[in-house]
Amino acid sequence: MNLKSFAQTSRTVLMEGVVRRLAYWGFRPDGATGDEPQKVAGGYIMRGDVFDDAVVPERWSALKRAISAKGFEEVVEEAAYTWFNRMVAMQVLAKNDYEVAQLEFAKDDDTTPLMLQRARRGDMAFLDAEEQTRVAKLLATFTKDQEAFAQLLT
Repeated sequence: MNLKSFAQTSRTVLMEGVVRRLAYWGFRPDGATGDEPQKVAGGYIMRGDVFDDAVVPERWSALKRAISAKGFEEVVEEAAYTWFNRMVAMQVLAKNDYEVAQLEFAKDDDTTPLMLQRARRGDMAFLDAEEQTRVAKLLATFTKDQEAFAQLLT
């Protein structure tokens, strides 16, 4: 695969992921929205479930404003190229020994990214105390690895 086809395929995959994530948060391509997170002390409620991340309602509102101002497709496009650039930058930094590898897999475990393995060992110094607590709760269940990895990557 050459660089051009890699970038095009990555763009498509990332855009599909962004659309799925926006759908999860209740945003639709036609501009309609579903459930909105309701702020409560120390977190929010959405679809009847309580979560402990107090910043989500503000971020949801900011996303709604961005979609209203720019349009759904533009927000999808921006998010996809932002994540592509971030992941490529992480790989470049790791390959040039400026940063430890985060997105790669250990030779003995080809299913769990190194970033997630390190977090399980408590290596999360790059997160503030509140974020570390949130990720530790996710990692304690072993069924929320994807959520924990997303939090770490963000």
